Amino acid sequence: MSQTQVCIISCYDRGHWLAADLAEKNYKVKLVDVSSFMGRWAPEDWEGPFGLFHLETLTQLQNERISEEDYFENIEEGLTLWLKEGPLELKGPLAPYSLENLKIKEAYDELLQYQRDDNLDRLLEFLDKNSFAHTWIIYLAYFLAANRYAVDELKIDNTIKPLSFSVPYSLRRPTRRGLDKAFQWCEAKGVECFRDVEIKDVSLNGRQCEGVEISSSWSGVLKSDYYVWMLTGEESLRFHEKVVNKLYPQGILNSQWSWVRFRLSISSKEHFATLPIKFIMIDDVFLPWTHENLCLVQKGVSQGDVDCFVRIPSHHRFQKKYLEQLSENIKQSFKERIPFTEIEVSLMPQEYLYSEQELGPPRFPVYDPREVKNYSYRRFNNFFFSNPEMWSSQDLSRQLKWQEEVRDRILKMESEAARSRQKEVEL
Repeated sequence: MSQTQVCIISCYDRGHWLAADLAEKNYKVKLVDVSSFMGRWAPEDWEGPFGLFHLETLTQLQNERISEEDYFENIEEGLTLWLKEGPLELKGPLAPYSLENLKIKEAYDELLQYQRDDNLDRLLEFLDKNSFAHTWIIYLAYFLAANRYAVDELKIDNTIKPLSFSVPYSLRRPTRRGLDKAFQWCEAKGVECFRDVEIKDVSLNGRQCEGVEISSSWSGVLKSDYYVWMLTGEESLRFHEKVVNKLYPQGILNSQWSWVRFRLSISSKEHFATLPIKFIMIDDVFLPWTHENLCLVQKGVSQGDVDCFVRIPSHHRFQKKYLEQLSENIKQSFKERIPFTEIEVSLMPQEYLYSEQELGPPRFPVYDPREVKNYSYRRFNNFFFSNPEMWSSQDLSRQLKWQEEVRDRILKMESEAARSRQKEVEL
């Protein structure tokens, strides 16, 4: 019997684990990479702002996947919150005291309890009985890396998984060479990789996909039993409109917010040395967690460099004056915490340097939760969507866990088909 074939359309390293996992299960897998059509992004932007929370539920192959390309820098103190009241190391020895001093220790304990027993009703009851002043750290765990956010609605439900602040935490330093190693890892697992691919068309017959036409070093129609589309609607717009019209006949889901990255330079070696490797800088927990009010910051590889990610409205991404003003606001926030040292913005976001056509859609889009709730995908028998629109938590570990859903659907369909064939033989 011939192998069942799966074609995965992906960008950067988004679909590598899914491809390798199916290949190890004896599927014939084609990984179609369209990264070269996704815009002029730097490796730091591929990786994004969230770091890696090492979930205990990651499988051996998932752990292998996240360690085979670029090195990780372990952060012993975990993620640090730098508030106006001072820094809070969530895994540091003073964490219990600091949490108690901020009057959020009970909320933090409830968050950890939920992550042990998955009892959402208990967590919601706690939130209902306590004010935001005493529960905001729970909302931060839910909405910091979520694919949805609304200033006027922080609604928690079981479709979003919170960040696991208590697990081992690390930071990956991505490189182009590392991405090449990721493809080599896939090929070693038996995956056939196609790179620098342009999607020309998708062949549909009712609810059945019959092929994906590509153009690359090899051009033609890829035929498979199953297809997995790992691009957002906005990313799909980088190709011919007929592709989008076929896959998204009701229109695409547009991001409301985007994470953009500023690079700052801190002149004082002493001040730079005292900074945590990774931290969240929040000016006021009661104001919207956007713009300079919430900055996700990590030290760069060069002395004095820090990368600062902030969440801004997507329709402002390419407005230069807006970004210039935001850069000044971010610099001022840093100066208030690190006085008596020179701080400059050394690199503006990619959105400042390139046009929308050159750069394309955001790497880590954030959607309005009401639009996500009301949005529906076209349903196919053998074509599945699995992308950041559907991955409600965008940190790397959760991206991998969300992909298990489409993997399990394919395995279930194949199992049911095998049982059906067996019954026919028995008859």
